[in-house]
Amino acid sequence: SLNGSGTLNTSTPGNYTYKVTATSKDGLSGTASINYTVNAYPPPTANISSPANGGTYSLGQVVTTTFSCDTPGAAFNSPGLAACDDSNNTSVSGYGYSYGGSGTLNTSSVGHYTYTVTAYSNDGEKGSTSISYAVVGLTPSAPTITNVPSPAIYGAKFTATVTTTGDGTRSVSSSTPTVCTVATGLDVTFTGVGTCTLTAQVAAGTDFNARTGTAQSFSVSRATPSAPTITNVPSPAIYGAKFTATVTTTGDGTRSVSSSTPTVCTVATGLDVTFTGVGTCTLTAQVTVGTDYNGATGTAQTFSVSRVGLGYDLVNSDGGVFVFDAPGQHGGFYGSLPGLGITPAAPIVGIAPTTTGTGYFLVGADGGVFCFGSARFYGSLPGLGVVPNMPIVGMVATNTDRGYYLVGADGGVFAFGDVPFLGSLPGLGEKVSDVVGIAATRSGSGYWVVQATGTVTAFGSAKSFPTVPVTSAVSSITGTPTGGGYLLVTKGGGVYSFGDALKAGEGTLPHLSVTPYRPIVGIVPTFTTGGYWLIGADGGVFAFGTAKFYGSLPGLSPPISVSDIVGATPN
Repeated sequence: SLNGSGTLNTSTPGNYTYKVTATSKDGLSGTASINYTVNAYPPPTANISSPANGGTYSLGQVVTTTFSCDTPGAAFNSPGLAACDDSNNTSVSGYGYSYGGSGTLNTSSVGHYTYTVTAYSNDGEKGSTSISYAVVGLTPSAPTITNVPSPAIYGAKFTATVTTTGDGTRSVSSSTPTVCTVATGLDVTFTGVGTCTLTAQVAAGTDFNARTGTAQSFSVSRATPSAPTITNVPSPAIYGAKFTATVTTTGDGTRSVSSSTPTVCTVATGLDVTFTGVGTCTLTAQVTVGTDYNGATGTAQTFSVSRVGLGYDLVNSDGGVFVFDAPGQHGGFYGSLPGLGITPAAPIVGIAPTTTGTGYFLVGADGGVFCFGSARFYGSLPGLGVVPNMPIVGMVATNTDRGYYLVGADGGVFAFGDVPFLGSLPGLGEKVSDVVGIAATRSGSGYWVVQATGTVTAFGSAKSFPTVPVTSAVSSITGTPTGGGYLLVTKGGGVYSFGDALKAGEGTLPHLSVTPYRPIVGIVPTFTTGGYWLIGADGGVFAFGTAKFYGSLPGLSPPISVSDIVGATPN
């Protein structure tokens, strides 16, 4: 095995074969060869003098290139250059041995690219060189929120407007989530009071890079709450009673009420109200400055305080009124028909109080109405020339004191003043003759008509309750202060409770094994809570629960003997 080296013969242009032969000692031989060409002149060369290889440029940036081409054999009468071209079709041509030119890089889109310059000689030879470069997106203007609310208020929201030259998705972020939060990319909610700091961003898009703006800080102020309102004003409001006001508002400060009528109602602490007199009570609700809301004062709320439950008035069929007061009280009597020298055309069958307790209505069997004290006249059947099909048996006034209902023994209902007619038993096709009374809801938008059998029919907004068996004929009905129920009383003194009425329990004459001397004709609630009086046709009075006994006609000295008491009312 032998190794060696040699040289190719390049002294003369042309095509040649280079051969190596191996010969063994026994005369055998083997050969190997290569073919090669010797050119008359070296190939041309290309050169890029600027920009440098590996550059990075912005989208659309103008980058000028400088390049040249050369034929190294120029000194030996080489054929010369035919052209000097770049990859962007910039061509420099002419006769010579060395020349160059300039061009531009293609930066029309983002990416990585190669720029090449090629030299061509007149004898068909060529040579080239290249550089690599990258094109990146443009830098956008700093993203900025241009619609920051002023003022910014707790609980409010806004959709941020982000201004930038960037063409990617725009968004904002919060670095103060206790004051402001971002639910989605641009929707901001003010969740607290203080300094809110938001920063706008834009993502990389087609032509622009991503960029984050400068943090923007601003104040979020307390909101204005809804007007404070007392939502549990008692109806009726009774002299001597108390209640704790419920103040409704969106405010988060301390709630309170104040009174501008201290002779009628006072506020001991922030919410505890006491009714100290009879008349008009004016309360105003307030809420102080809280964490997220400013303070606010509501609109004054005015309502009547009644002198109810301090005694009772009895009415006789001739229109005579008998007053029994609590000790130290000297009210409740506002006149009577005999006192006016009036003999009613038909017997008086009932009495109804005003809301304030400073007056009452008397009603006759013919539908005649007589007003005393603060009670106002709104019409009567005789005044309309109407004769009822059956005698009127009862009357009820509403809490506006501007209207009343009359009811006949057949269940016919007659509405006067501001109360609406809501139906009657004849209107339902019912033919009865034993109706004994009527009670209304506090709003006056509903009423109950009761028969001696204990059957009660509800009209309007009045609630219906199941009928229960009664031990004797029902003689009267009275509604509760809220209008959510009623009490029935029988001639024998049995009491039946419905809805939110005080449960009778042991508060009946049959439970006490007492038989009234004359039939019970009325039941009078105290209206505060927990008591009522039963009234007999002879003026006898039976007190139950918290109701106090203030006297009766048989108990007077000398006793007054009557047998035609027809109704009673609290005074």
